[in-house]
Amino acid sequence: MTKLDGKLDFDGSPNLDEVLVKITRNKNLPKSMRSGVAWICQDTENEEFQYKINFKIKPTTNLKTVDGNVDVYLSDEFDYLTDGDIVKLDFKNKRLNTLFRINSEHNTLLLTERCNHFCLMCSQPPKNTDDSWLLKDAFDLISLIPESTKNIGFSGGEPTLYGDDLIRLVLHAKTQLPNTSLDILSNGRAFSDPTYAKKFSDVNHPNCCIAIPLYSDDATLHDFIVQSNGAFDETIKGMSDVSVCETNRGT
Repeated sequence: MTKLDGKLDFDGSPNLDEVLVKITRNKNLPKSMRSGVAWICQDTENEEFQYKINFKIKPTTNLKTVDGNVDVYLSDEFDYLTDGDIVKLDFKNKRLNTLFRINSEHNTLLLTERCNHFCLMCSQPPKNTDDSWLLKDAFDLISLIPESTKNIGFSGGEPTLYGDDLIRLVLHAKTQLPNTSLDILSNGRAFSDPTYAKKFSDVNHPNCCIAIPLYSDDATLHDFIVQSNGAFDETIKGMSDVSVCETNRGT
C-alpha cells in the first residue's frame, strides 16, 4: 500500500511552519520554473542547486531547504514521489502528506471532517472541530495541480458546510483547471435552499458532478441511516433545486 502520510525528522530551524511543493526529478529545470518546486536527486548528486527545497533518496529521503539550512529525513517508503506529485511539509507538527499523485486517476481532496449527518456505516465519523485549514490547502493545491489532470474530487465530511466558500473553491477549480472534471460528494441538503443552489449553478463549471447518496425511498429509513430527522426531504428538494437551476441556465 502506498504510504501517503508520515513523520518528518529534521535538523535545524526552518523559517516556515508549512509549505506545499510540487516534485521534480529534473535538476536542469529552468530557474524561472522552480518556484514552489522541490527537486528529488540521487544520492551521488550534488544537492547545492538553486532549489528552495531539495529531496535526496537514500535509505532514507533527505530534504534540504537552502534558505533555512534544514535537513529532513523520511523513510524510503516515499521514494515513489515523481514529477508532478504535490506534498505538504508540516514542520510545526513534523508531518508529511502526499496530497496529489500525478499517476493516480483518483485524486480526492478532503475538505472537512465536519458533517450534518452521522451515518450508521460511516468509516469516518464527523468531528465537531475547525478544520478550515483543509479548505485553504485545497485552494493552494489546485493552483499547483497540472492543467492536464483529467479529474479531481471534493469530499468530506460535508463540503457544503462551507457555504459560499465551497462555491468560491469550485470557481477557483474552474479557472485554474478548465479541462479537469470535478466530482463533489455531498448529502445535497444545502441545495434545498434555492438561493444557494442558484449560486452554485451560476459558477457554470463545464464538467461538475455532484454525487448525492439516497439510502432509501422511505423517508423514515433514510433519516434513520443518516441519523438526522428531515434529511430525506431536504435531500430530495436539494436534488430538485440543483436540477431546476441547471435546466434554467441551459435555456
